[in-house]
Formats: sequence, structure tokens, C-alpha cells
Amino acid sequence: MRHCLKMDIGNGIAEFAGIAKSLCLLSTPKNNLKLYKKCPKLYFLTEKTSDSQRLCIDAYAGTPDEHICLTIKDEKGNILFRNNSLGKDEHKIVVDIPLTDEQLGKIWQLRAERLLLHRYEDIRIVVREGARPYLAMHPDQLCYRVFEYNFKPAPNGGFELGCDINPLISKLAKNTVSTSS
Repeated sequence: MRHCLKMDIGNGIAEFAGIAKSLCLLSTPKNNLKLYKKCPKLYFLTEKTSDSQRLCIDAYAGTPDEHICLTIKDEKGNILFRNNSLGKDEHKIVVDIPLTDEQLGKIWQLRAERLLLHRYEDIRIVVREGARPYLAMHPDQLCYRVFEYNFKPAPNGGFELGCDINPLISKLAKNTVSTSS
């Protein structure tokens, strides 16, 4: 597979063509995912990341005249969230969905699109909680933690390092994901 890095120095952007199938995109409060002009369907894995058990994602449009519509779908393609940045402070969309135990360990879809009659160039996506901080363009490209590490007090005073297989791995094998629009 050939790879090509296209750079537009004037606009401060780069595009990487011929992306490997194992690529995941990182999206955290410290390392926002920044997209320019195009936002493909992105997939992510829900998981318990705090006691509140909520999915919290923020999406920002670039400037006051740029607006996006953000949609979140579950593994069956049901729309769980849809909202836009029109009239929002900082052009920000806030996703806050309570997660049930049955929704944990599922592959969901995120899509940011241009709001009708408006334009957009820049989009920032921040996964705050309730999901792994990795987004992928296909469910098969997602990164999973295979092992769960834990520290246990040892009988002689120190600590023992334990390693368990992540229970989500067997759960994921049973999931089916809709990749339709």
C-alpha cells in the first residue's frame, strides 16, 4: 500500500492518504481529535470510566460561521443523540448520555456533518468519559485493552501484580455492528 502525506502550509493542515487498517485516532481532553473539512463515520467502544457511568463527548465547530450536526448511534444503528452547534456557546455540542450495564462494551458510531445551509472546516472532538478514547473509521480498527492489570496487597507486606483477561473481549466477540448510514 502506498502512503502519501499532502500538506497545505498556508492553512496549517495535512492529509494522510493510504491509511493502514489498524489506525485508531486518539481523542482526550488533553489531545483533542481535530478534523479538517471531512469527518468520516467514527466508531468507539463504550466502557465504564467513572462512577457516574455516562457517555460524555464534546464536539466543537471552528468559528462563529461554522456549524455541525453531531449524531451518536448504538450498535444496532438506533439514534441515541442528535444535536447541532447553532446558537451554542463556543459552537460546542455536549453529549451526555446515561449508560446502562447492557450498553457497556458496545461499539457505537459518531458522525459530525455540515449543518444544512452552513459550512464547516474545523471540528474538534473530545471523548471525556464513558468510552475508550480511541475512534476508528471502521469497528475492526478499534483498539482494545486485552489485559486488565491490578495490584493486590501481598501477604508479606508488598504488592502483587495481577493480570486478568479483559471481560469485554469475549463480550465483543458476540457483538454485531451496523455500519450502514
